[in-house]
Amino acid sequence: MGLTPLRTQRVMSIEKLFGLTDPPPVKSLYSYEGTKGKIDVLSESITMVLSRDVRANVRIGAQMALTIARENPERDVWYINTYAGVALMKDAFREALTNARMPEPAPEYESDTEAAHIETEEEKFEKERAARLLRPGGPDPSRPWEKWGQGKGQYAHLWFRENAQESEQIEREMLAKRIAEAAERAAAFEATKPSPVLPNLHLFDVPLGQWDAEKLAGAINAPHPLTPSPCWERGKNEEKRERGNPVLIINSFEYAPLNRNGKWRMARDILELQQAMSLTVVVFSHEMRLDLEAGLPGRGSVGLLSGQAGTVARLADPFEHLIRSRKPRNQPERGIVHEAQMLAPALEDVENFGNDSEDGTEILVIASRAKHGEAIPATQSEDFVEGIASLRSQ
Repeated sequence: MGLTPLRTQRVMSIEKLFGLTDPPPVKSLYSYEGTKGKIDVLSESITMVLSRDVRANVRIGAQMALTIARENPERDVWYINTYAGVALMKDAFREALTNARMPEPAPEYESDTEAAHIETEEEKFEKERAARLLRPGGPDPSRPWEKWGQGKGQYAHLWFRENAQESEQIEREMLAKRIAEAAERAAAFEATKPSPVLPNLHLFDVPLGQWDAEKLAGAINAPHPLTPSPCWERGKNEEKRERGNPVLIINSFEYAPLNRNGKWRMARDILELQQAMSLTVVVFSHEMRLDLEAGLPGRGSVGLLSGQAGTVARLADPFEHLIRSRKPRNQPERGIVHEAQMLAPALEDVENFGNDSEDGTEILVIASRAKHGEAIPATQSEDFVEGIASLRSQ
């Protein structure tokens, strides 16, 4: 990925271990507390947010990114969007700006961006050159600097350019002039642009299933014209301040890669980025497993991240209590279970015992639960087995 990891394979003594530089102290960058749960984002660590409400994750992530960028101007905050569309992203950040009592920024349309024209001038030049090679040669009124001559004899119908090298040099000079003019237009456009609301807040859009850690690392390392330099000063008479480590907020882990191998690769990329740059990473995930805890490795790619995470937060949804896998099953009565209790009784025994009993409904319910593998209290299961055994002995 082109990064220099903080940890490499090396041999060292215990004295050298104690001589290594300690990591920066961890502090809380953002705290969220709502009806669904609470989140505490710690600096230079990984924060896992487990929530099944993807749209709410987008809004919470937008509020988180805006707040951290506003309260920590020395840190670059990167909001990685892997799920939301344009409308949802606009609504999320519009709501975050309203909550922060900040004005809505002036729209910047893609058609107004002149900086992109600098790169397209060379592409346009190459296309024009390729088109000229395909058509028959000869004098062109739009290119008066070219000198053409005709062949002789049987080649009288062919044209050849007499000043090919000189013409090529003129074309290169014209291309450089066009690029300079485009750069001047871009500079003039940037000068008229309104100042950004938060210069240190960046959005990085990842199309569905197209996670690329190298592009993200390149964007983080690239100099940004709207953000201060790595060592910047707030005023002439104030001392310089070092730039803080960046913050990454990924609004949906499952929508960046769409297969199992992609999730494993993305989890390793996140760990590598975090170690190489001492990043603060917030990962929203749809997983709600009970085995995911901070500092405890679990199953799968999300379990790999939770093993290195500083905090793991859970945001419950309104239907959380209806999902049985979210909490341990209640077993108030526990006793010694005999092997015979694990066997489903014959259907005729159940019918006979149900008919002979005073309340056959209870026996049928117990038999149905045993047939479908559900838990049966010890007292009920013992009575049920004794009743079936008495029937078989008759």
